[in-house]
Amino acid sequence: MKIRVYYVQDDNLIAELEFSDGKWHDRKTIGSEAALSSGLYAIRVYNDLLSIFEIIVGFTGRNGNLFEAYYDSGSGVWNEYQLEFVS
Repeated sequence: MKIRVYYVQDDNLIAELEFSDGKWHDRKTIGSEAALSSGLYAIRVYNDLLSIFEIIVGFTGRNGNLFEAYYDSGSGVWNEYQLEFVS
């Protein structure tokens, strides 16, 4: 079992901690700078057909807009995009 925790560091960058093999591992920083009082949300989505998963972490950026960083286990890379709302 793995437990992942996402948090805002002192420098306002989003980071990941992972608990596996009986200990905590400090993973890389993901995403850009978050706002000083940014809330975070995270979700893991599994694709049965492709046997891969994505982790999505949402946060408020320094510009006040919403961003999502996502990890695709197929590529092993974190990517990021800004959410745009249409009214």
